[in-house]
Amino acid sequence: MSIVALIPVANMDAANEALADAGFGADNFSVPAYTAGAVSHMALHMGADDAFLAVLETLDGVVFDLDDGDPRSRIAALVEAQGAMMAGLM
Repeated sequence: MSIVALIPVANMDAANEALADAGFGADNFSVPAYTAGAVSHMALHMGADDAFLAVLETLDGVVFDLDDGDPRSRIAALVEAQGAMMAGLM
């Protein structure tokens, strides 16, 4: 089981800071997704971790999926649901 998550780029710095403050390191959201040619969202993928998930659930604007299966397909589905796209995935 793993976590895939997507957050608006405007919320990325606060999200990465909250995750770093909780001990998960910097730059967790680091995979760009694009809308109209500009980066609009940032994505991440990691193994399932209850403590990480607890912080993730507090972040403004985050959408995530906790499941099995191909993480690339799951991230692509989150990205598509937000009206964005990712280079190499879509």
